[in-house]
Amino acid sequence: MDSNVVTEAVADFQQFVGLESTGLMDEATHEMMTKPRCGMKDRHDFDEEYSRSKRYTTLDGVWGNYNLTYMIQMYPDLPTSAVDEEVERAAAVWAAVTKFRFRPATNNELADIRITFASRDHGDGMPFDGRGMVVAHAFPPPSGKLHFDIAEEWTIRCYEGQNLFHTAVHEFGHILGLGHSDILASVMFPYAKGYNPNFTLHEDDIKGIQVLYGVKEYSCSDAPNDHVGAVCQKGMGKKTNDQCIRSNADSAPLPTLLISFIILVSLAVRGV
Repeated sequence: MDSNVVTEAVADFQQFVGLESTGLMDEATHEMMTKPRCGMKDRHDFDEEYSRSKRYTTLDGVWGNYNLTYMIQMYPDLPTSAVDEEVERAAAVWAAVTKFRFRPATNNELADIRITFASRDHGDGMPFDGRGMVVAHAFPPPSGKLHFDIAEEWTIRCYEGQNLFHTAVHEFGHILGLGHSDILASVMFPYAKGYNPNFTLHEDDIKGIQVLYGVKEYSCSDAPNDHVGAVCQKGMGKKTNDQCIRSNADSAPLPTLLISFIILVSLAVRGV
């Protein structure tokens, strides 16, 4: 591989994640490259002038229907009720700032959004790599496919492990048509973040989703007194308790150097 191509790819990566753009594989770059992250590719095509007010990116496709159903088809080693609540809260984060209404699909419905916890090669052309590195991925509208790597140590309200809620909020963003943002505080930043009991969407996330679908017509406090209204309230950060729950997944990660090499090859092949 041409060393100049790799250097340019590293420099572009550094710029995207907010590091000094030297093109050198230094410790900070290596550390960022090996952090847990979303499997969707990044777009490094921000126009400097335009990006002063816009850092989000959008994907191809939008939903033509604001009433979406979802179904969790396979669960991790966590209480199903706890997983259900975290997914519901994640969907509600986006419902709170858009016209979308989300509800669980009934058994005889074909859900718009199909969620599963899978391992390694799971049939979508984007195999997982075991614990670490890629933790989840989702596909833009109208696919509705959202996949979590079951090998991760998924946690709920814990300061350790892979936070299920934050990851789900991020992946729901992709499901709705948002790409990655280069703003560190954005939920659409590609690298995973830990548990934050005071989580809120960044302004960039809200601007991005509302560019796609418009501004919400009512506030959560004015939402209908039904399941939709209850979900909207959950999106405002309410949760039932503060108990830490963690899964028991156990899978050896790929060697760090191998992971870094894979990323560099991927960046260079994409011509960034």
